[in-house]
Amino acid sequence: MLVSAGNTDQNLFTSADYLSVCDRPDHEIESPAQSWNAICAGAYTEKTILPAGESGIPLAPAGDLSPSSRTASWASHWPIKPDVVMEGGNWQVAGPPPPLRHSALGILTTDHSYPMRVFTTCHDTSSATALAARAAAELWLDYPRLWPETIRALFVGSARWTAQMRSHLPVKPPKGSFAPLFQRYGYGVPDMARARRSASNALTLIIQDTITPYKESATKSAEHVHNEMKLFELPWPVEELRKLGSTTVTLRVALSTFIAPNPSEAARGSKFRYASHNLRFKLNRPNEGMNEFISRISKTVEASDLLPLDEDDGWSFGRNRRDVGSLQIDEMPCRASDLARRNILAVHPVAGWWKGKSMSNPEKLTARFALIVEIDAEHTSAQIYNETLAAITAARSKAEINVVV
Repeated sequence: MLVSAGNTDQNLFTSADYLSVCDRPDHEIESPAQSWNAICAGAYTEKTILPAGESGIPLAPAGDLSPSSRTASWASHWPIKPDVVMEGGNWQVAGPPPPLRHSALGILTTDHSYPMRVFTTCHDTSSATALAARAAAELWLDYPRLWPETIRALFVGSARWTAQMRSHLPVKPPKGSFAPLFQRYGYGVPDMARARRSASNALTLIIQDTITPYKESATKSAEHVHNEMKLFELPWPVEELRKLGSTTVTLRVALSTFIAPNPSEAARGSKFRYASHNLRFKLNRPNEGMNEFISRISKTVEASDLLPLDEDDGWSFGRNRRDVGSLQIDEMPCRASDLARRNILAVHPVAGWWKGKSMSNPEKLTARFALIVEIDAEHTSAQIYNETLAAITAARSKAEINVVV
């Protein structure tokens, strides 16, 4: 399901600082755009060229937020919305406010009065949502056996911020400085080439699995307890990563699951009571073996669902932005030689309303999830894809791994 972020009020744009108007509280995303499971599409624009001799200038610079797109002022524990932004057109500034739509700054589409008129233009977050729906449908057509959870993770996980969007960040951005970018652009503009195919120096691993998050407590009348944690020893291209040595590569992980919302109105105030289940992913530290990794995670998770793990080292966005909603994405730029020693990923549950003692037979409540893992060696000529494919082929023959490239 894809929904639009909704449109701003054109009459409120009375100054050149259009982003401050888009960020106003009365331009906040509204229902149903905040839905946990749906993909919310906002709008950005690359359209800045007016016909020769036309007066006026485009309002938004190329690569930035479309003036029509609403933004989010959510609390840190609610999902990041919009998820992505697609082309939504631009507005023309020519004379007194407000700025106006212009056909040259819109998106070409077919006209409803065909054959009397063949083409027309459309604008705003409606066109952005249509483009997002088309892209997601084409991705699913390429991989019809993938789950909806997986298509969402591939599509949104492929998104990146444009250079213009990143220009709003400081030179060395701390984790908190990403908040305005998430609120305006979500994860950015989807890259369909990245979503559809691996490259020799940029590969994508796909895991589809199920988990039974909770089980009955041994203590009578107590709340249910955590039941299962899934561990994945990934077929890392160790030799190629070692060859790259101190070269920076980027690890990006996306975890996608669909939750069932709590029917209780009071539950909307807590992310641990609104969703049926909540999942998190964790990565082992360099030289941390499987047993040590399991022990570290198990102790922390069992101690308290509210107690964060102390492994934010290296992650760009951090747990305040990552551990929200039913789609979690983060990335880690690091030395290739360090990444070669970090190939164990865990998916584990934290609290959800299925964990409440009023739910009977929690062992029968399973949840599907998709885990997307990307390694990008960027501008190098590394052959990380070939080594990984060879490892997966060997593992499949032994029925040791359930990963698709």
